[in-house]
Amino acid sequence: MSDFAARLDFSAGPTIGAQGGARVSRAGAAYQVGVDLAARIEGLLPAPVAPVFSGTTQLVGNVTVGDDGGLRFQPVRITSNVASFDMTGTVNPDRVLDLALRARALPTDGTRTRAGRRRSPGSSSTARCKAPPRHHASTARLTLRR
Repeated sequence: MSDFAARLDFSAGPTIGAQGGARVSRAGAAYQVGVDLAARIEGLLPAPVAPVFSGTTQLVGNVTVGDDGGLRFQPVRITSNVASFDMTGTVNPDRVLDLALRARALPTDGTRTRAGRRRSPGSSSTARCKAPPRHHASTARLTLRR
């Protein structure tokens, strides 16, 4: 598969569905996979988490899948009305992780974030994970900002 593009239009009621596209192309010794979806996923989630993903949630990202089995996330972003999650980094062919994750609340009411009946000050956190295969330990750095 050297050049593939697809359009997705899926609905399973008012709180579940997706629209957008995906593409796969060949680049040297790897495949480039790109996705751009606008989804409604609230109905798939447990009640405590569902308000974070009410309305439209965007999934936009690019992933390189190497012939050697390595992965590169450059970046993959999930954004709802109240939160954003980003992932960048690699999983090398030996399954060694080197990932950076970032989550942040998006202000909806001045400097505060409101999701469902909950309201909180905006914040963000960042974590970096480096872990070799067959080991259950990893290093992480977490930064919280208000």
